[in-house]
Amino acid sequence: PTGLEEGFARCEDSPFALGEFRTAIKCQCNLPDLKGTCVVKFFNNNAKRVMQDAGTDPGKAQLLAWDSAFSNHKIAQDLADKWNEQSPSSPSLRFLRPQLMTADTNERCSVEPWLEGDFKKFNSSGGWHDGHNMVLGGFSHFTYHQRRFGEHLLVCDLQGVLAKNE
Repeated sequence: PTGLEEGFARCEDSPFALGEFRTAIKCQCNLPDLKGTCVVKFFNNNAKRVMQDAGTDPGKAQLLAWDSAFSNHKIAQDLADKWNEQSPSSPSLRFLRPQLMTADTNERCSVEPWLEGDFKKFNSSGGWHDGHNMVLGGFSHFTYHQRRFGEHLLVCDLQGVLAKNE
């Protein structure tokens, strides 16, 4: 993509990351809530194929998937706020709040700030953890013991950068 709605000056031609279901491209943003370098994520062809194989319209399925992802981001931040309040001596945790945008191809995508620093994966949904960052492991454990709508939650697959005092 070369442009997204108003507010995007330019995107790089090639993705910097290719996941199983999403492709990430570095762009320059000039949005009211997001200025500077950002990351734009699109569902890739593999994700679209899975959606079609499940018998769903890929366009509608993408909107539902983004809605679910954004809802999960909000829940994770709510739990991080609770963790931060209950653990004032620990570094504070913060989750990005992506925005839903429409590309010039009419495809939906998420946009979030670019994280400067050494991007790392800290734990996974399969039980793996990096063995060094006990705060994030503790946070994942903490989230399991929080109930939402009567159900246990687990915030995991944590990745990002370590910022000073966070």
